[in-house]
Parts: sequence; structure tokens; C-alpha cells
Amino acid sequence: MEQQLQNPKQEEVQKMPELAVSFDIEANQEDVQALDEKKKKGRVPFFHYQKTGNTAKDLYLALNEIVEKLNVIKIKEKATFFRLLAVMINAGIPIVESLLTLAVQTNNPRFKKIIIGLADDIKSGKRFSDALSKYPDVFDDSVVGMIQAGEFSGRLNNILQDIATDTENSAAMKSKIKGALTYPIVVLLLLATAIVVLMTMVIPKIMALFTGTNMPLPQSTLLMIGLSNFVSNHLVLIILTPVILFFGIQALNRTPIGKFYVDSVLLILPVFGDLNKKAALSRLSRVLSNLIKSGIPIIDALKITANGVGNEVYKKKLILSSHDTAQGIPLGENLKGSERIIPSMVISMIAIGEKTGEIATILDKVAEFYEGEVDVISKNLSKLLEPLILVVVGLTVGGIVAAIMEPIISLTDIADKI
Repeated sequence: MEQQLQNPKQEEVQKMPELAVSFDIEANQEDVQALDEKKKKGRVPFFHYQKTGNTAKDLYLALNEIVEKLNVIKIKEKATFFRLLAVMINAGIPIVESLLTLAVQTNNPRFKKIIIGLADDIKSGKRFSDALSKYPDVFDDSVVGMIQAGEFSGRLNNILQDIATDTENSAAMKSKIKGALTYPIVVLLLLATAIVVLMTMVIPKIMALFTGTNMPLPQSTLLMIGLSNFVSNHLVLIILTPVILFFGIQALNRTPIGKFYVDSVLLILPVFGDLNKKAALSRLSRVLSNLIKSGIPIIDALKITANGVGNEVYKKKLILSSHDTAQGIPLGENLKGSERIIPSMVISMIAIGEKTGEIATILDKVAEFYEGEVDVISKNLSKLLEPLILVVVGLTVGGIVAAIMEPIISLTDIADKI
């Protein structure tokens, strides 16, 4: 009986209601767009309050709901939610009562409303996984799939603990990556700000001393004057360009094609590309391992993982692999040829795992390895970038100083001769 609970029959898993992700898609652009449309169908409308007929009150309710939806639900909040829910269910507390208790303890107003909505849906007879699938921007397909498997296998408490652990690991990894990127970004922003101030406020006053002397100016000084004039005349454009570029990339990232190209670029960047690749491999391995351990067939697990890995390049490869696996080709075999994004070591380990029946264990080891790699790179990233940043700062400051001092030295030489 225990063995049956831990490994639900494949036909039982196949009877599960459809997830937010469709399992009959082709790996091309049209299917990716169709998948996104299917995911959107389960979402709660942006405005779902009851109109009162009072314009002022309706406006207040709408603004209040907008503010709630702008509240970001942090990964740590979700990890805490799943961890506490597992503890309460293990203690024998009914799931609806557990959810309402967690809603009271949640400080995030948006998350509080979502948890209450989950409790209401379960009260009305829906499964927990179906209720979660209404919020794909909060609970991704991998979470919904694992919850479904837990409901059918009778291991929901264990599944919730696995999700909490996975969510905590993801939060820790993102925190490390953000921490590693903070130093270089702050230094470069300060350098850019200092250059703009120098070019618009300091350089014009200094160069005014030389332009009235009718003496020939060095090329470096002429270049500095030209650059100063350009920055002063196009200051608004210079400030708006990075802002427009940032929001443009964000908008591009919301389309399947745009996100694919953005993710492709992120994987080939110097230093950062390796970090992004290892983070994606860690996420892929961990999610796929958890789904397989939950009892979900590998074909479905690959399709769910494709939507939970967070990278369009890996998503496309996993969807293609799921189709090849459905045709009877082993996963380790159909991953060959994708060494650009999945190292041959990982492919070999997956192939060994399939032969020995320990693919979930192997994937756990791969996830642990790449989590460690991300940790090491994150800690050393600042040290790796520090020399490069110092060179950039030194060349910039040195160039400005040289352009200012060269004509001053020339004036001093002329004065000495007189």
C-alpha cells in the first residue's frame, strides 16, 4: 500500500485534470503563443470587485485593487506559505482552515486575497491544484503539477515540503545573483552620473579659459570639448535613452519571440552568460526531479518543467525533448546535440539515470552541483569584475584629467618663455 502511494499508477496520473499548461503542443512559435493564451484563460480578471454604482466608491475600489496587484509576492513569502501549510496539514488541520489561518498571518494584501480565494475555491468543491492554477503569475506550472500528483498519490504533505524547499533554494539563488550584480551596477551608475556632471557643469567652465587664448588645442582637449557640447545639448536624450531601452527590453520580454532572443543573449554574455546558464540548469534539474519523484510521467514532467524553468531557450528544447521522448527516444539520447546549453556531462548523467532507474536522484545531484557553482560564481563575481571596473574608471578619469591638463601645461610653457 505504501509503495502504491509513493508511486501512483501512470493511468491515474493521466486522469488528472488538465494543468494550466497544455500537453499537446508542438515546439514552434504558434504553439508557444497558443500555450500562453491557454495559461491566461485561467487567470482571475484584473478587476473583480462588485460595482456599487457610486462612482467615487468604485474609483476607490479600483485604485485599491490596482495597488494590491502591484504588490510583488516575494519568493520567500511563497516558501513560508508552503512550509507552514505542510506543517498544518501534517498536524491534521483541514486545508480550508489552514489557508484561512495563513491568510490572517500574511502581511502582503495581494497574497492575502489570493489565499482567501484559494480557500473559497476549495470550499466550493475545487481541488487545491485547480485553485492554484487560477494564479499562474504566482504559482507556476511546476507547482500546480506537483500539487496534482500529491493529491492523487496521497502525499500532499510531502509534496508541499518539497515545494517549500525548492522555493527557498530558488529564493537563495536569486538573492545571491542580485547581490553579486549590485556592486558593479552601482559603481557604473555613479561613474556615469559623475561624467554627466563633469561634462555639463565643470568642463564647459574650464574649457572657456582655453577657447579665448587662440592657442592650438590638443586633439584630446578638442575631443573633450566636443563631447561636453554633445552631452550638454542632448542631456535629456542621454538620460531618456537607458530608460527607454530598459522598458523596451521589458516589453520585448513579454512576447514569446522577444523573450527567446533576450534569453539567448543572456546566455552568451561574458561571465554573466555562464551564471545564467548554470542557474537555468539548476532550476531545470530541480523542477524535473521533483516532478518525477511526485509520480508524474517523464513526458508530462518535461512539458511542465519547460514552463517552469524561466528561460525560453531551455523551454523550447524541453518541449522538443518531450515529443522525442513520447516517440520512444530516451531523454539522454534526444538531448545530444544541445551541448551549447546542456553540458555533455549532464546529458551523460541523465542517460545513466534512465538506464539505472535513478533519474530523479541523478537530477538532484546535478541540481546540487549547479547550485554550488552559482554560489561560487556569485561570491567571486565582484572580485572578477573589480579589476575591470577599476580599469574603466581609471581610463575615464585619466582621459578627462589629461584633456584638461595638457593645454594648462602648454600655457605654463608659453608663460615661462615670456
